[in-house]
Amino acid sequence: MFGPKIKLERSDMVIRGVTYVLISAMALAALIPFALILASSFSSEDAIRLSGFTIWPKEFSTYAYELLFRSPKQIGGAYVLTISLTCIGTGFGLFIIAMTGYALQRRDFPFRNIITFLHLFYITFFGGTGSFLYDHDPDIQTKRQLFGDFASPDDESLADYSDAEFCQGGSP
Repeated sequence: MFGPKIKLERSDMVIRGVTYVLISAMALAALIPFALILASSFSSEDAIRLSGFTIWPKEFSTYAYELLFRSPKQIGGAYVLTISLTCIGTGFGLFIIAMTGYALQRRDFPFRNIITFLHLFYITFFGGTGSFLYDHDPDIQTKRQLFGDFASPDDESLADYSDAEFCQGGSP
Protein backbone atom coordinates (compact mmCIF):
# COMPACT_ATOMS: atom_id res chain seq x y z
CA MET A 1 0.00 0.00 0.00
CA PHE A 2 2.73 2.53 0.97
CA GLY A 3 5.61 0.77 -0.72
CA PRO A 4 7.58 -2.39 -0.10
CA LYS A 5 7.78 -3.63 3.47
CA ILE A 6 11.24 -3.75 4.95
CA LYS A 7 12.02 -6.82 6.99
CA LEU A 8 13.48 -5.79 10.33
CA GLU A 9 16.20 -7.77 12.01
CA ARG A 10 15.67 -9.07 15.51
CA SER A 11 17.96 -6.45 17.09
CA ASP A 12 16.04 -3.63 15.36
CA MET A 13 12.74 -5.03 16.67
CA VAL A 14 14.16 -5.21 20.22
CA ILE A 15 15.44 -1.62 20.02
CA ARG A 16 12.06 -0.41 18.72
CA GLY A 17 10.23 -2.30 21.46
CA VAL A 18 12.43 -0.85 24.21
CA THR A 19 12.08 2.63 22.69
CA TYR A 20 8.28 2.35 22.55
CA VAL A 21 8.15 1.22 26.18
CA LEU A 22 10.42 4.07 27.35
CA ILE A 23 8.52 6.72 25.37
CA SER A 24 5.21 5.39 26.69
CA ALA A 25 6.51 5.45 30.28
CA MET A 26 7.70 9.05 29.87
CA ALA A 27 4.35 10.08 28.37
CA LEU A 28 2.51 8.53 31.31
CA ALA A 29 4.90 10.22 33.76
CA ALA A 30 4.12 13.57 32.11
CA LEU A 31 0.43 13.01 32.87
CA ILE A 32 0.97 12.53 36.63
CA PRO A 33 1.03 16.28 37.50
CA PHE A 34 -2.26 16.76 35.65
CA ALA A 35 -3.78 13.83 37.52
CA LEU A 36 -2.63 15.35 40.84
CA ILE A 37 -4.19 18.71 39.97
CA LEU A 38 -7.45 17.10 38.92
CA ALA A 39 -7.59 14.89 42.04
CA SER A 40 -6.78 17.80 44.34
CA SER A 41 -9.54 19.86 42.76
CA PHE A 42 -11.99 17.20 43.91
CA SER A 43 -10.43 16.82 47.38
CA SER A 44 -11.45 18.78 50.43
CA GLU A 45 -9.08 21.43 51.69
CA ASP A 46 -8.63 19.65 55.04
CA ALA A 47 -7.74 16.35 53.35
CA ILE A 48 -5.04 18.04 51.29
CA ARG A 49 -3.71 19.85 54.34
CA LEU A 50 -3.52 16.62 56.38
CA SER A 51 -2.34 14.05 53.83
CA GLY A 52 -0.97 16.15 50.97
CA PHE A 53 -1.68 15.65 47.31
CA THR A 54 -2.70 12.18 46.18
CA ILE A 55 -3.68 10.65 42.85
CA TRP A 56 -7.09 9.72 44.24
CA PRO A 57 -9.08 12.18 46.41
CA LYS A 58 -9.32 11.18 50.10
CA GLU A 59 -12.47 13.21 50.84
CA PHE A 60 -14.52 13.99 47.74
CA SER A 61 -15.61 17.63 47.48
CA THR A 62 -16.77 19.94 44.71
CA TYR A 63 -16.24 23.06 46.81
CA ALA A 64 -13.37 24.30 44.60
CA TYR A 65 -15.67 24.29 41.57
CA GLU A 66 -18.42 26.01 43.56
CA LEU A 67 -15.95 28.82 44.32
CA LEU A 68 -14.89 28.90 40.70
CA PHE A 69 -18.40 29.30 39.33
CA ARG A 70 -19.48 31.66 42.10
CA SER A 71 -17.14 34.43 40.87
CA PRO A 72 -16.76 34.19 37.07
CA LYS A 73 -15.83 37.90 36.79
CA GLN A 74 -12.82 37.36 39.04
CA ILE A 75 -11.66 34.37 36.97
CA GLY A 76 -12.17 36.32 33.74
CA GLY A 77 -10.22 39.26 35.13
CA ALA A 78 -7.39 36.94 36.13
CA TYR A 79 -7.25 35.50 32.60
CA VAL A 80 -7.25 38.99 31.06
CA LEU A 81 -4.39 40.01 33.35
CA THR A 82 -2.43 36.82 32.62
CA ILE A 83 -2.84 37.12 28.85
CA SER A 84 -2.02 40.86 28.92
CA LEU A 85 1.16 40.35 30.96
CA THR A 86 2.20 37.47 28.72
CA CYS A 87 1.74 39.54 25.55
CA ILE A 88 3.46 42.63 26.97
CA GLY A 89 6.35 40.60 28.40
CA THR A 90 6.81 38.65 25.18
CA GLY A 91 6.74 41.80 23.08
CA PHE A 92 9.21 43.59 25.37
CA GLY A 93 11.52 40.56 25.45
CA LEU A 94 11.39 40.21 21.66
CA PHE A 95 12.22 43.91 21.25
CA ILE A 96 15.22 43.69 23.60
CA ILE A 97 16.51 40.49 21.98
CA ALA A 98 16.12 41.92 18.47
CA MET A 99 17.96 45.13 19.39
CA THR A 100 20.72 43.18 21.13
CA GLY A 101 21.05 40.82 18.15
CA TYR A 102 21.21 43.74 15.74
CA ALA A 103 23.93 45.46 17.75
CA LEU A 104 25.97 42.28 18.19
CA GLN A 105 25.88 41.35 14.50
CA ARG A 106 27.58 44.61 13.52
CA ARG A 107 31.33 44.18 13.13
CA ASP A 108 32.04 47.77 14.20
CA PHE A 109 30.19 47.45 17.53
CA PRO A 110 32.67 48.04 20.41
CA PHE A 111 33.09 45.23 22.97
CA ARG A 112 31.04 42.92 20.71
CA ASN A 113 33.02 39.78 21.57
CA ILE A 114 32.96 40.41 25.32
CA ILE A 115 29.21 41.06 25.40
CA THR A 116 28.56 37.99 23.24
CA PHE A 117 30.68 35.88 25.59
CA LEU A 118 28.81 37.21 28.63
CA HIS A 119 25.44 36.43 27.00
CA LEU A 120 26.51 32.89 26.09
CA PHE A 121 28.07 32.29 29.51
CA TYR A 122 24.91 33.40 31.30
CA ILE A 123 22.63 31.36 29.03
CA THR A 124 24.80 28.26 29.42
CA PHE A 125 25.22 28.29 33.19
CA PHE A 126 22.34 30.34 34.61
CA GLY A 127 19.47 30.04 32.14
CA GLY A 128 16.16 29.62 33.98
CA THR A 129 17.65 29.73 37.48
CA GLY A 130 16.46 33.23 38.41
CA SER A 131 13.45 32.04 40.38
CA PHE A 132 15.49 29.22 41.97
CA LEU A 133 18.13 31.67 43.18
CA TYR A 134 15.47 34.06 44.45
CA ASP A 135 13.59 31.35 46.36
CA HIS A 136 16.75 29.93 47.95
CA ASP A 137 18.22 33.22 49.07
CA PRO A 138 18.88 33.14 52.85
CA ASP A 139 17.57 36.69 53.19
CA ILE A 140 14.27 35.89 51.46
CA GLN A 141 12.08 36.96 54.40
CA THR A 142 13.38 40.51 54.14
CA LYS A 143 12.71 40.58 50.41
CA ARG A 144 9.24 39.18 50.94
CA GLN A 145 8.47 41.88 53.46
CA LEU A 146 9.92 44.62 51.27
CA PHE A 147 8.37 43.58 47.98
CA GLY A 148 5.30 41.75 49.26
CA ASP A 149 5.25 39.30 46.37
CA PHE A 150 4.98 36.22 48.58
CA ALA A 151 3.02 35.61 51.75
CA SER A 152 5.42 35.31 54.66
CA PRO A 153 4.69 32.31 56.92
CA ASP A 154 5.89 34.22 60.01
CA ASP A 155 3.10 36.75 60.11
CA GLU A 156 -0.63 36.76 59.36
CA SER A 157 -0.73 35.88 55.68
CA LEU A 158 -2.89 34.37 53.00
CA ALA A 159 -1.59 30.94 54.03
CA ASP A 160 -3.56 31.29 57.27
CA TYR A 161 -6.88 31.66 55.45
CA SER A 162 -9.01 28.79 54.30
CA ASP A 163 -10.60 29.13 50.85
CA ALA A 164 -13.98 29.93 52.34
CA GLU A 165 -12.64 32.59 54.71
CA PHE A 166 -10.55 34.18 51.96
CA CYS A 167 -13.48 34.41 49.53
CA GLN A 168 -15.84 35.72 52.20
CA GLY A 169 -13.33 38.28 53.41
CA GLY A 170 -13.11 36.74 56.88
CA SER A 171 -10.11 36.41 59.13
CA PRO A 172 -8.24 33.21 60.01
